[in-house]
Amino acid sequence: MERELGVSTPPRKRRYDNQGRAEEARARRRRVIEEAHRQFLANGYAATSIESIARAAGVSTQTVYAAFESKAGLLARVIDVAIGGDDEEVMVRERPEFQAMLQAADPDSLLRAAVAQARRTHERSGPILHLLDTVAGTDPALAQLAADLRRQARDESTYIISRLPDDWFRPELSRDERIAAVFLVGYHQAWWTLTQELGWSGRRYEAFLMKVLRSLFKDG
Repeated sequence: MERELGVSTPPRKRRYDNQGRAEEARARRRRVIEEAHRQFLANGYAATSIESIARAAGVSTQTVYAAFESKAGLLARVIDVAIGGDDEEVMVRERPEFQAMLQAADPDSLLRAAVAQARRTHERSGPILHLLDTVAGTDPALAQLAADLRRQARDESTYIISRLPDDWFRPELSRDERIAAVFLVGYHQAWWTLTQELGWSGRRYEAFLMKVLRSLFKDG
């Protein structure tokens, strides 16, 4: 019918070609991120070069700079992926597992989900975040990145507390105190100290986090 009416069907190959190129570009970026993560942890931030990452990932240095702008920008993206668990451009608070946690019917269900998620997240991202902590003072861009991540962690703690019923909590605790407790015990530095420096197992870390956070609630 389209041919009889003189209406030509638009070519579809270009769309498929564009989609294929976008997927290939994403795969290249993913290889760069994975290789950067590996080299940063194995060799240290200062000793790792964009050139060595590009070579191992099978791309040009220009490709890396075009995608991430700088080594600090690449580290920032490595951290984003480590925290989120994938390379999707989705904030932690908007991810299904985070939203499901906030739908818990009671404090105990919430805490079990929260501490399990905290452990998984820290086991993925804790080492690379600790690396950032050790080098943040060497470069203003890294210092800003570390500051931004601390602010984001505080924002997430605020987001969690603000979406839970007030009558779940001990009345003597102010909102700021609730937020501070969630931030301090849930931040990656607490995980690093307990598991990497003191040698606690992941299970012991979860149990400790559960005890501390339960103390915020009326029936804790």
